[in-house]
Amino acid sequence: MTDHPNLTIGRAAMDAAAPGIPDLIDASIGTLAPNTARRIYEQIWGDVYQDPTLGLRDRTLISIAAATAIGGAETNLTLQTHIALNAGVTPAEIVATIEHVAVVAGFPRTQTALNTVRDVFTQRNVAI
Repeated sequence: MTDHPNLTIGRAAMDAAAPGIPDLIDASIGTLAPNTARRIYEQIWGDVYQDPTLGLRDRTLISIAAATAIGGAETNLTLQTHIALNAGVTPAEIVATIEHVAVVAGFPRTQTALNTVRDVFTQRNVAI
């Protein structure tokens, strides 16, 4: 990967929000799809997440809602749930966010998302 300033900033920001995840990304897709890994760091974490208009807490709740609504994004939903908990979002706020999405996206997507976050809560021994 080229050493673009946003790459370094983004990788460090992601590692601060979700310790160890950049290493997992590098190991899982860094060789297969280096441009995808680079874009995650440069564009998402090095640019979008650096905008001070929204804080990390708000961004993770929005990401949880979006991942729930689109469906099929359980890997990202799991990551965002870990980041949200690290950022001080309570399990009740995460569940309420997902439940609210049911109004727009429907119950099947909400049920899948609730099962995904329950697994994260269980893994982290977080009371619901």
